[in-house]
Amino acid sequence: MIKYFAIACLLFLVSCNQPKKQQTNIIAPEKMKLVFWDYLRANEYAFEILKKDTSLNDTLVNIQLQNSIFSHYKISKETFYNSYAYYSKNSNLLVPILDSMIAKHENTRVDFDPALYLKD
Repeated sequence: MIKYFAIACLLFLVSCNQPKKQQTNIIAPEKMKLVFWDYLRANEYAFEILKKDTSLNDTLVNIQLQNSIFSHYKISKETFYNSYAYYSKNSNLLVPILDSMIAKHENTRVDFDPALYLKD
């Protein structure tokens, strides 16, 4: 009986120590930093700056900006949101992405230019 218990414990420990494979449909961390930074800036632009302009639909502009950002980085909306969910569940992977984004842009103030993504 002890033999079976020891084998079960060993299998449990080995299975817990297996490194997690990154899913193939997940955006790599370096690219995620870029996409997520632009995504956040577009949200801020749409909901903080455009909110003051009542002639524009801020939600519609935000959707257009997001789609343009995804197109710019050659990813789908689903890939981005799947990646975001994956990184959110794995905070040990998300924290370095966020820290890197903050460190890179901490001392610079660059306003979001929607013209880079919206083409009329």
